[in-house]
Amino acid sequence: MNESRTIEIDKENLEYVLIRRKMKTIRLRITGEGKLVASCPMRTSAVEVERAIINNKDWVKSAIFRAASQMPKTPERQYYTGEKFLFLGKERTLLVAQNNKESVTLKEDYIFLEVRSLDDYKRKKKLLDKWYDEQTESIFRQRFYAQVEKFRALFPYDYSLKIRSMTARWGSCMINRNTVTLNSKLIYADESLIDYVIMHELCHFKFKNHDRDFYALLSRLCPDWKARKKLLGNKYIYYVR
Repeated sequence: MNESRTIEIDKENLEYVLIRRKMKTIRLRITGEGKLVASCPMRTSAVEVERAIINNKDWVKSAIFRAASQMPKTPERQYYTGEKFLFLGKERTLLVAQNNKESVTLKEDYIFLEVRSLDDYKRKKKLLDKWYDEQTESIFRQRFYAQVEKFRALFPYDYSLKIRSMTARWGSCMINRNTVTLNSKLIYADESLIDYVIMHELCHFKFKNHDRDFYALLSRLCPDWKARKKLLGNKYIYYVR
């Protein structure tokens, strides 16, 4: 029997799969996609399994990081006209022009980058990274608080949002601090997938583990969550710009 569960490690929630089978000891492994799988004897309690995970947390975290670092990444960027960059689920074509007034703007399927020197790789990267960071901050906060307000009857408290780059998960939450953390790489995904991750994390304020009650609530908030989860997968998590 496979069971999806969540454990808190160093104040962050880590999802793992618990598998009970005919065996003598608890075994931990990290899949090629950076997922933690814990196998244990049939009558072993979840408490015992999670104790084993905590006792081996340094190995778990480093193994997840190694798995993530070995995944294929996008080619090194040159920041020239014609390169493709992901933004909100679509590939956008970069158009670079020389201008003393530097700026980055999005118009339909194009990202316009104006820079003083067309040959200044570092400056072009810095400008585009800054634009991505600003868009991420603005869009994530707007969508996060929109979801909180939409389901205010279920989530009546004041919630805060943090954004950072993560290598093996799309989101996490600190229940005791009413805080959700979103992976900054979600900016590459469609807005509906960002909303799915937000709703998923909000559900943890009601149910810590991925049990029947958790998924019942998630299905209530996001009836097509399975389809969204499948679309999200690991499609964007190893993308670099």
